[in-house]
Amino acid sequence: MLTHRGDAEVERLTEEAMQTDPLYDFEAETELAGAVRHTIWRAPDAEALSDAFGAVPQLYVADGHHRCKAASRAAAKLREQDDPAPEAEFFPAVLFPMDQMQILPYNRVVYELPEGPGAFLEKLEEQVGVEEQTGQEAPETAGVVCCYLDGQWHRLALPETERAGRADRLDVARLLVLQNRAVVVLRDGHATEEAPFGSAAHVDGVVAGPGAHDQLEIRVGVHH
Repeated sequence: MLTHRGDAEVERLTEEAMQTDPLYDFEAETELAGAVRHTIWRAPDAEALSDAFGAVPQLYVADGHHRCKAASRAAAKLREQDDPAPEAEFFPAVLFPMDQMQILPYNRVVYELPEGPGAFLEKLEEQVGVEEQTGQEAPETAGVVCCYLDGQWHRLALPETERAGRADRLDVARLLVLQNRAVVVLRDGHATEEAPFGSAAHVDGVVAGPGAHDQLEIRVGVHH
């Protein structure tokens, strides 16, 4: 899944296509979101739309970066063959403008703490800023994540990274830094060396999609 900054010409051509009769228009039931409607149109002028996308300076991988890299490596390997496969130079993708994309919550679940919630929060506060919040409000800015623990939502300020790479400045990378500072996390059955505390918290499972915050509260309550 790729995304790009909004482009007026791409938007115009897309709107024109959506005025035609769709090729497919149906609803499908999903476990997380209930009924989801899927509508597909054929572009009346595919060449013009392709040219418009050619003027878009960058595409960003919103999901599927491992698959993109795997396709790139496979194509590079096949180019070395005596009879390279031209179809290997392409892979299917879907593109959305950023202003029409919603990234849904993707929450990690910690099933076991090295000690009680109160002591765990105290050690978190030694590493980062921790604030209580009254509801399920999602973070409004980068560098902030929310944590549900002991019947209460908390806002955590992520630590700055000491690395220079762009990927290292993303919230997901900074969250790993916080994770290693705050708890000893089991990875493949072994505690990480970076974490400062002597016992283990077990991170396992994901709660994602629409209604994720409600499901997270239920799951944390069951395991509390």
